[in-house]
Amino acid sequence: MKQRLCFSAPLGLCFSRLLSPFSIAVTLMVSQPASAQLVGSRSVQATTCASAVGGDVRDTTITVVCGMPSEQVVALVGLAASPQAGDRAELMARLSALVPASSQLRVEAIAKFFQLLGELPVEEDRLADRFAQIAEEHRRFAGEVKSLRVSDPEVQALRQEAVAALEIGDHATASARYEQARAIPRTKRETLARILDDQKREEATLVFEQARVELARLAYEQAATLFAEAARLLPAGDIRTRWEYLIWEASTQQTMGDERGNNAALMNAIDRYRAALLLAPRMERPLDWAETQQALGAALSRLGKRESGTERLEAAITAYRAALEEITRTRSPDQWATVQHDLGVALRILGERENGTARLEEAVVALRAALEELTRERAPHDWAMSQMSLGNALATLGLFESGTERFEDAVKAYRSALAEVTREHPREWTMIQSNLGYSLLILGLRGTGTERLEEAIAVLRAALAETTRERPLDWAEIQCNLGAALGGTEGTRERDGAA
Repeated sequence: MKQRLCFSAPLGLCFSRLLSPFSIAVTLMVSQPASAQLVGSRSVQATTCASAVGGDVRDTTITVVCGMPSEQVVALVGLAASPQAGDRAELMARLSALVPASSQLRVEAIAKFFQLLGELPVEEDRLADRFAQIAEEHRRFAGEVKSLRVSDPEVQALRQEAVAALEIGDHATASARYEQARAIPRTKRETLARILDDQKREEATLVFEQARVELARLAYEQAATLFAEAARLLPAGDIRTRWEYLIWEASTQQTMGDERGNNAALMNAIDRYRAALLLAPRMERPLDWAETQQALGAALSRLGKRESGTERLEAAITAYRAALEEITRTRSPDQWATVQHDLGVALRILGERENGTARLEEAVVALRAALEELTRERAPHDWAMSQMSLGNALATLGLFESGTERFEDAVKAYRSALAEVTREHPREWTMIQSNLGYSLLILGLRGTGTERLEEAIAVLRAALAETTRERPLDWAEIQCNLGAALGGTEGTRERDGAA
């Protein structure tokens, strides 16, 4: 039987009644019921034009699928995939003859569908199914796009150009128009995001400055709260500035803890320093990381000194040693010396609480290392404070030994410190005098004669002259040591007289 075309008024396009698993899909409007199924399924049972969509198709837009010999489908796909200009013209001619004027799909689009099938690895017995799927998705999408509008006229114009391209199956042009269209709201969004970030940054700066005002009048709690707020206000990408604000918050909490004996504030400072460490990865910002470790060590050391245990002090030592991995003597000698000093102090306090001298020996090493950089000529006050700390470590170490060498070295360190720290700094001067007097007392009691005891008495009386009962613990400690020195002197004299 020869193939022939027949055009049915309500149904549109039909092919010969040759039964085949292949078909062509064309979107039409029908008003009569027909056997229906999902587009792409090949279980259609029909001897004439049959619909290939699911559900009731009455008064709906459907895809009409008509029987077509498999070799005809393969031929059309071959023409569409051919690079020859003549084959393209032949394809368009055949489709123009097959597709009625009432079809919702244009010939150019149908040709494009066949071209796509030729470019994809589709088995021949599945070509009609894939064609039906492509056509139905095209029809559905085109209808949805036409029903929607956007507020921006430039975007809407580009959408319309994309729809026009789709109608002729020009997917590349349609995609390009959508790319152009989406660039418009994207640019607006990015501009708005930059404006919003600038506003956040500006407000954060103002809050930071307000916090500095509160800090200047020693309103530590208010200042810390404002520093934290400033850090929260910053845009997500301002990581280093957020780190700086967190350091300010932590430092303020630490100062409040130091000056007011507020351990809760010190704990807050430790928490904030640890949060700041997360914003300063060692691999990306090694010096910021090291400085944060140094500050964390200081807060831990301060709190550990007030507590009876050793956990905080051990954590402080760990933090200081971590800082020294990046703050080297070559890279930053002054800062390196400061960390060495603070490490030595923490080791000395920890050594006082342990049975053994290992920590105290480490403290002496660290403090002597610090003094190699903190010279009297370059930093006289820091040099003097380091001499005092060294004297404290040596004196503490001397208590674990029976000889006098450690205390002799401690006395030298204290006297070096007093060469710079005068009574113009009464609290520091009194502290050094008191420690010097204690070391001289121990030397005298360990049998070096009354000379050391008499020196201790003179030094302790001088310290007592600058210490009032407003500092009761310091006053009582000096009085106790002075009494011991006086008693030691009398005992020595009695022994000498008896001899």
